[in-house]
Amino acid sequence: MSPLTSLARTDEVEGCTKLVTSILQTTMTLEEHASAEPLRRLIGELHDNVAAHASGRGYSALQVYADRAEFAVCDFGCGFLRNVRRVAPDVDSHEKSSWKFQS
Repeated sequence: MSPLTSLARTDEVEGCTKLVTSILQTTMTLEEHASAEPLRRLIGELHDNVAAHASGRGYSALQVYADRAEFAVCDFGCGFLRNVRRVAPDVDSHEKSSWKFQS
């Protein structure tokens, strides 16, 4: 598991990306390791977007279970809420948007 990590500064973004991807790699089979680099780039891009577009007002965390891993990124940038409204027009705040992506 990775701790809930702030993504406000470049060093936090880089450190969190390294931590999350290293934890994920320890859970991968040898066959899955081939996808590790694209996954690292994807996670890094998500982290960079928080720092760049949400004024660093966001967080990341990873939880590993026996049968799966759950990765979460949340932020309070205007783009996130705008995208949620595309599929749920009734959502009018970040607080209300979070449940839309829980499974």
